[in-house]
Amino acid sequence: MNPVSGQDELPTGVGAPLLPWSSRRSPLRVIPSNPEGTARRSPPHAADDTGEARLAPGSYHELEITLDLKNKIFWCYFAAHRVPNFTLGILSDLAEIQRSIKRMFEHDAAALDPPIRHIVVGSRFPRIFHIGGDLAFFADRIRARDRAALADYAHACIEIVYSNATALDLPITTIALVQGDALGGGFEAALSCDTIIAEKSAKFGLPEVLFNLFPGMGAYSLLSRRLDAAQAERMILSGRIYGAAELYDMGLVDVLAEDGQGESAVRQYAAIIEEISDIYSVNTYTIEHVLAYFSEAGLVPVQYGPAAIAMYCLPLTA
Repeated sequence: MNPVSGQDELPTGVGAPLLPWSSRRSPLRVIPSNPEGTARRSPPHAADDTGEARLAPGSYHELEITLDLKNKIFWCYFAAHRVPNFTLGILSDLAEIQRSIKRMFEHDAAALDPPIRHIVVGSRFPRIFHIGGDLAFFADRIRARDRAALADYAHACIEIVYSNATALDLPITTIALVQGDALGGGFEAALSCDTIIAEKSAKFGLPEVLFNLFPGMGAYSLLSRRLDAAQAERMILSGRIYGAAELYDMGLVDVLAEDGQGESAVRQYAAIIEEISDIYSVNTYTIEHVLAYFSEAGLVPVQYGPAAIAMYCLPLTA
């Protein structure tokens, strides 16, 4: 993708002096980017003299971590060697990754730019994003009548979902890259992100009701914020599986990409947002301005829903 031109056609205001990222109210600011660059696919343990060692990833057996230093994107993938679900091991790894990211920001608190701008969660397992809770663990602990272990598991899940839903209280955006099935807790994990980018063949659903259970890791609250309470309840009680295009039409999926183009869509989306979101010169963008800007950029085959850009049409101040 080539850098987008025409930024000067957007409304501009009076600039403001540069401030450390830690003192800003908004995470959005234009930075030099290289959309044509290829994100590195280094092993989880890789460290070099560019600063990647600050991730302190340790040993993540269930996750693949890559830091794109050029575009400031933190890529977190569920590993390809097993069907991704929320085992205790994955929960522990995710919690440690969240702590590591916070340490990165603490280390660079005085810098003009934050160390990363986007966290992307995806899956390397073919055709599956995430299938949710660890049913084998549930069954084992229920048979053992181990209520405490189940409560601890639930609390661990909620802590991770809440931290993601609040973007770790950092000036970043969180993106779910869904290239396969996102079911149960996997759907909730995607919903906890600021933006959902899905390939057209992806499927979504909350099948818990079919097993006399309910999605307790935030589905109702997360769906209600994107839709409304009545629609959220219908989705939860139906147990239906939805296609990505259907959820895009409903406003749950923000960006719809062709199969195999999900990662490119993420980079394209991040680059466009950086181009139109300079908090030092923007007074207000209207939806019409931003839609025109996206259209002129020729973003095909990616489709952008209104929910994906609405947050960037609000007044932004330093």
